[in-house]
Amino acid sequence: MSRVAFNRKRVQLRKLLGIRARLALLALLLVAPLMMERVRSLEEARTGQLAQATQEFRELAERTAETQREVIASVATVVKATAYVRASGIAHACELMRESLPLPWIRNIMVVGADGRVQCSVLKAPAGLDVSDRPYFRKARETRDFVFSDFLVARKIDKPMVMAAYPVSAVDPRQDSVVVAGVTLDWMSRSMTRLSGRPGFTAVMIDGEGTILAAPDDLASMIGRSIDTLPLMSAIADKALLSNAPEGSMSFTATDGARRDVSFMRIAGTEARLVLSVDKSKVTASINRDIRTAYLQLGFVCLFVLLGALIG
Repeated sequence: MSRVAFNRKRVQLRKLLGIRARLALLALLLVAPLMMERVRSLEEARTGQLAQATQEFRELAERTAETQREVIASVATVVKATAYVRASGIAHACELMRESLPLPWIRNIMVVGADGRVQCSVLKAPAGLDVSDRPYFRKARETRDFVFSDFLVARKIDKPMVMAAYPVSAVDPRQDSVVVAGVTLDWMSRSMTRLSGRPGFTAVMIDGEGTILAAPDDLASMIGRSIDTLPLMSAIADKALLSNAPEGSMSFTATDGARRDVSFMRIAGTEARLVLSVDKSKVTASINRDIRTAYLQLGFVCLFVLLGALIG
């Protein structure tokens, strides 16, 4: 009885490995490696595309950060020069600057007394305007050094700005006034326009409190809001704000399962940071579609060859 069963199985196995099955297997061995090679090349291209795009964006971000540093350095130079003029005994330091503002991103330059009230300004500003409660003013007097403020809304004109301050006491300890310059956020955002329009990449500049100071055109509406309102960047907000390192980065998996890289660069001389986010799924969206199409083609071709070998 077992001998009969064995012979029956042997006949079935011989049918299974008949000429049709052998031809189908041969066809698959010829076609499948070619299709798999195409898929593998697309996978490698995706890795290379992501690395290249990330590197290009990183280089643009570094140039943007350097531009922001140069802007802030130029503001520091102007307020320090004004402080030297004031310390030299020239009472009308503001009048010397009134003919024309030295830099387009400086809206106004003021000399503020020890009591926090404006003594004079380049543009028309109410005499006696009190800024004594502003943290940047108090910090400049305490540290006797250049201070760059966080985001604030300027009084009287009701516009978002950042302020730079430098105490005249840093030049002449006998004087206690402070030179203050208002810096418009429009100019800070203008240097970031080249970072816009890149799918999967996001960049903003934040102050020491995490408020967005500058952003590319596609994120201009976020200026003045907390970075926590940007889900792609909120994960690194605390790390960026608490770190004294010039730069840092981290990777994480978002709630949608996508892998994201976030990094920051500190703007020297300030508490500001340039924060960058890379959404890998969006950067490689185009080539991912090509890979899915290649897998479908692989399945279709294998099925077509198999059916052709069995039927033909």
